[in-house]
Amino acid sequence: MTNFSVLKAEKLRYSTLVHILIPLLITNKVIYFDCNNCAVLNIDRLTIIPMMKTIFFSLVSIVFMNVQMFGQTAKTEPLKIGVIGLTHTHVHWILGRPDRGDIKIVGIVEPNKELAQRYSKEHGFSMNIVYNTMEEMIAAVKPEAVTAFGTIYDHLKVVETCAPLGIHVMVEKPLAVSLEHALKMKALAEKYHIHLLVNYETSWY
Repeated sequence: MTNFSVLKAEKLRYSTLVHILIPLLITNKVIYFDCNNCAVLNIDRLTIIPMMKTIFFSLVSIVFMNVQMFGQTAKTEPLKIGVIGLTHTHVHWILGRPDRGDIKIVGIVEPNKELAQRYSKEHGFSMNIVYNTMEEMIAAVKPEAVTAFGTIYDHLKVVETCAPLGIHVMVEKPLAVSLEHALKMKALAEKYHIHLLVNYETSWY
């Protein structure tokens, strides 16, 4: 029969064994301090050894499960990106970015078809992914995030359209044309829990 001596506690929970502090070996007993219940436990060594083996193998199983989950996460599909506007020349950094497999441009919004054609020839994207409006592009390809390379004044409209749909937004600097626009964008990002980023050059070095 296992002998339990508990001080300053009315009951012992099995989960407290996970919170064990320094074990002290005394003859055939193992003494533990239960930091949750402020209790001292005397447990037969023959009882604690199988128990500790069970805990050890349970922890090992948890570690391997986490490793498998991390491996599955690492194999996820590239992030689907929509490009809103082509008039800002910084758009070339994403259109001409080497394919690293982490993002995929699934749609472009640009009503100026002459400009879109010119960039299509320069960067090799298909005109089939070019749309006239954000709404058309979002409905057709369902991007997970968008990059805004149009006018600064349109930044608010981009966030107003994308935030309620849970689509993350990156805009070119500056963030907005006024404090009023900036505060509205901030409120929308917080309300709909999206990331709102500004492509400021010092972010990258």
